[in-house]
This record gives sequence, structure tokens and C-alpha cells, in this order.
Amino acid sequence: MNQDFLAWVGQGVIADRSLEQLSASDRGIVAMRRRFFEELDALEDGQEPKGLIRDPLRNVKVPLPMVYGDQVTQSRTLSEIAAHPTLKAFYTSYIFQAGQPDWVKQLASEALGFQVGEFDGVVVPRQA
Repeated sequence: MNQDFLAWVGQGVIADRSLEQLSASDRGIVAMRRRFFEELDALEDGQEPKGLIRDPLRNVKVPLPMVYGDQVTQSRTLSEIAAHPTLKAFYTSYIFQAGQPDWVKQLASEALGFQVGEFDGVVVPRQA
């Protein structure tokens, strides 16, 4: 994830999108931009944009979908985590941040009670 943030911040204030050379693999970017422009047009026409929550009682904590959310947000014992292949991968490696310094891995290992190492690219451990 760190590289994503670097790419985002490193763009500078405004990127000139008219110079881009998008390809078929950029369909998601095109779809997202189209969606943004549709919402801007709706605002211009006096309509409410999608996803706007004006009710202050409902706008306190908005739940967002999260992959494996139920698994990583519940309290678990060390033995439960160790017995679950996906949770074990989450707790014993940096699945989104490769290249952590050894001292960070050591501190994380001490805090979590597991030996933290590098992520091998597979969420569910490979079978021998």
C-alpha cells in the first residue's frame, strides 16, 4: 500500500489527463472518471449525489465493505489465529507492505505473539 500512496502523492497538484495514453487495462479508471463526471452533472442539475448521507444520526459511522472484514475485526485467541490459514497469513506477514525493516518485524512479532516475516504473495498458505 505504501507504493500506492507514493504514486498518489507523487503526481503533484494537478495531472494533465489530456496527455494520457489509456489502454484496455485502464477500463476501471475510465469507468471511475465517467462516474465522477456523471455525479458532477447531477449536482449541476440540482440533484443529490449518490452516497451522500445528510442525516447526522446515520452519518456518525458509515460501515464500508471490507474483504475478510469479519475475520480481522473480531477478537481471536492466538491459537484460533494460528489454526486459521487466512488469519495466520494476516498476522504473520505484511500482506500490503513489502520490505519492512527487520526491527519493525521484530517489534510486531513481540506485540502480536507471532513471528512476523515477509509475505510470499499467497493469502492461503501453499500445500506442500
